[in-house]
Amino acid sequence: MPSFRLALRSLAFVLAIAPALHARAADAPGLEVPIREVVLSDGVRRYAVTLTVDGVSIEAQLDTGSTGLRILAPALSDKAASAPGMPVRYAYGSGVELQGRKVSAQIGFPGGVTGEVPFQRVEAVACVQRKPDCPATRVPAAAYRIGGDGLPGQGFIAIIGTGLHDDVVPNPLTALGVQRWIVELPRGPRQTGRLILNPSPEDTARFRSVRFIDGTNQVPACLIRRDAPARFCGPAMIDTGASGLRIQGAQADALWPNGTPAVISLGEDRDAAAFPVTIGLREQASGMFAAPYRGGGRTITLNLGLAPFFRWRVLFDAQARTLGVAER
Repeated sequence: MPSFRLALRSLAFVLAIAPALHARAADAPGLEVPIREVVLSDGVRRYAVTLTVDGVSIEAQLDTGSTGLRILAPALSDKAASAPGMPVRYAYGSGVELQGRKVSAQIGFPGGVTGEVPFQRVEAVACVQRKPDCPATRVPAAAYRIGGDGLPGQGFIAIIGTGLHDDVVPNPLTALGVQRWIVELPRGPRQTGRLILNPSPEDTARFRSVRFIDGTNQVPACLIRRDAPARFCGPAMIDTGASGLRIQGAQADALWPNGTPAVISLGEDRDAAAFPVTIGLREQASGMFAAPYRGGGRTITLNLGLAPFFRWRVLFDAQARTLGVAER
């Protein structure tokens, strides 16, 4: 019996310290995860990070505009590919809907934080009713990749959505205990960007903060003409998974022509962080597009896409629910 009691005490000790070990790993400051730019054959820019799933490295699209880690089933180990789980559907602005099940695996970043994290095992890809011609219709199922614009074999086998909107499949960073992170995109495909987990006070000293709108992944923002009294204002996302400046709810004839001088402004007027852009420049990701109202509402919303990341380093604080920006 003494050996049995000793075993129980050992088990109790392991269970007691496991959360603390996880917390200390998650609180380790300044883990830098490289970000790589990937340019599709149609010129669309995507951004990728490497993570591990049950010890196997995979490349995933980094997407600040969505929430949750989602992995195509053929990329998973036999254990994760066959694990039971609740049915999950998740749709993107492109109209693509990922269908599958919520399961869990050991998820982490090389050289850093690792833990058991829920994710969506993607078993099928479809289009939502409002966009029946979404990119998923353009390729056979076996050739479909996430974020690949419907180009055969292009894109990723996974997407890591780091948005702060609540979802049944959680933000994988916060699920790992990470509460703050900085996204610094690379300046072109030949350079490497950084996803900094748990940045140090020195890393975050120069940021100006804007509070997220309650319960959303959006901040107050405006796109303002500099040569005329015109603006589009509303809740806005800044989104590494989207190209251009999308005005959701605007008519196409209300858009401004290429070459128009404008300003992107985040936050309330007196405390806003702002920078100039010229509509239609690829190097600023400032093409302007009209899109349907978001979520069936009747409020103008903005998706500012990559443009803010080309100007700023961006700090996401899940605990304070703020977005910070600093000059690159």
